[in-house]
Amino acid sequence: FSFSGYFLEEKKSATRDAFAKVPDDRLLIETDAPDMPLPKALVAHQLPTAKSSERLNHPANLPVIYQRVAELREVAEGELMKQVASNYSALFA
Repeated sequence: FSFSGYFLEEKKSATRDAFAKVPDDRLLIETDAPDMPLPKALVAHQLPTAKSSERLNHPANLPVIYQRVAELREVAEGELMKQVASNYSALFA
């Protein structure tokens, strides 16, 4: 299961609740950049767009996603990062 920062939108609470219950060894984290932007209040980095109304996600927003998912799962951010790195290696190595 891969958690995208898009699910940090307030209206996605049911999805966040589901991700809180995903087993530790099945979780990945992603930005899904440039699509599926973060909530505006969480954006640290923006990509320029051709249209002023279009919002794109930047890969550099990954740290805020880790921070929020760690809070959601009630674990230390560093612990979450190690677990996700291990999961990535197990899946793609």
